[in-house]
Amino acid sequence: MQRRAGRMVAMDRLWLILQLIPLAPRRIDAAGLHEALAARGHVVSIRGVQRDLVVLSTIFPIGSDDNKPHGWHWIRRIHLPPQQ
Repeated sequence: MQRRAGRMVAMDRLWLILQLIPLAPRRIDAAGLHEALAARGHVVSIRGVQRDLVVLSTIFPIGSDDNKPHGWHWIRRIHLPPQQ
């Protein structure tokens, strides 16, 4: 049961990350996402957020710029249902 609960927390975090990423040309970096997640009670390292972003970018139309730190954005607008 604990494994399932852990997956639900991870899915909740990933969904929230998707909701926090702005539409281009606006950007948010991993540190900004980390702060926003922490403010909402999600405990994850900045490196964990970076890994999440890489995985999410293989599934959703999000991308990053070449700046350091990378600024993440939605490449095109899609509709995300509200988080439940």
